[in-house]
Amino acid sequence: MEIDFADSGLRYRYLDVPPDIFAALMAAPSKGTFLNDHIKGRYESLRL
Repeated sequence: MEIDFADSGLRYRYLDVPPDIFAALMAAPSKGTFLNDHIKGRYESLRL
């Protein structure tokens, strides 16, 4: 999964994020809050 951060212009790839977590992110009212609570620190990431 790749995420572009609009405020910084940075792009990150998060590895091995399961489809159900991705779907939950897309459905979340706040993508940033969901990312911080459920993805960052749990899945390996690469800065692109």
